[in-house]
Amino acid sequence: MDPLVYTYKTEIRRLDKLKLFFVEIPLEALEYFSKPDTKNIYNQRLMIAVNACEPWHGGVVSLGNQTGYITVKGKTLKDLQLRENDEVTVVLTEDNSEYGMEFPEEFREILNQDIEAERRFLDLPLSKRRYIIYHI
Repeated sequence: MDPLVYTYKTEIRRLDKLKLFFVEIPLEALEYFSKPDTKNIYNQRLMIAVNACEPWHGGVVSLGNQTGYITVKGKTLKDLQLRENDEVTVVLTEDNSEYGMEFPEEFREILNQDIEAERRFLDLPLSKRRYIIYHI
């Protein structure tokens, strides 16, 4: 089964309070990707591509007014030669990865070799496991 895909146009915006750039995710897109058992439509991880760039894993954050956002790194903006208020085409895809990011092969091998480390890792809440993977 092909993953769900949602495409739309929006602008690169800046959230001054947090000093970050983002693309807004409309309510329609959030509802499109939500599962029947989803309690909070803003608590989703999606694959995102801007102007046909290489997609990356992103977590949706509530923006208010029934919208969310996903952060766009400064390096991505620079590589795509984009600035605040530039119009972009956003392609959102269902993120079916276990942790919402790539799992490092080296870390997987360590867990395969050390049963106790794997047990301790799996006993952690999902958010803590994702934090460890991110830093690896």
